[in-house]
Amino acid sequence: FSGKQIDKLQSTMDDFLQSLDSQITRSSRKWLEAGYHMGISNCCSVIGYGNETSPISKSLKQSGAADDEPQYQPMQESGLDSPVPDELVNALKLFSRTYGIVASRDGDPNVLPFLHVSLVFVYHLTFFPEAIGYVAPEFPWKRTALMMNTILGSFKNYSRIEGSTLPKSESQRPLLEDYAMRGLAWADR
Repeated sequence: FSGKQIDKLQSTMDDFLQSLDSQITRSSRKWLEAGYHMGISNCCSVIGYGNETSPISKSLKQSGAADDEPQYQPMQESGLDSPVPDELVNALKLFSRTYGIVASRDGDPNVLPFLHVSLVFVYHLTFFPEAIGYVAPEFPWKRTALMMNTILGSFKNYSRIEGSTLPKSESQRPLLEDYAMRGLAWADR
């Protein structure tokens, strides 16, 4: 998304996405780490890698302190009135298509760190109406619902997840992707 070799970007993205599913299969448990690194990279591309002129980066800064609650509003009221730069369009396309491929791997525990990172990012954006307004139309919501329902189906005892507090593991150690997300502006909630 540097603007260089833009003529090769689409074919490179297509090649990457076509081989992603088989790469996850071949990597097996090694994709636990690669997955959260890929998730972080994709999220950083969506916010423009720290570029202050990126629309999402701007909306995160202009909003100042985020609202205390996620903002629910119809997409037609999101306030997006300026054209979306090609860099963001391409980043959103890569983010959404990568997420869609990974989320379609029902029952594969090796993709959970990628999904965790991506959903933390999307959750953070819900506190910034303009920012989520860019991402929401491209995000594979239906695939997310199917994937979450598949994960929920693997639970035998729902009492652990039905309460109002988040369940904690006995070991009290953060997940590896939690360590990797430390310090990222969108992982502070």
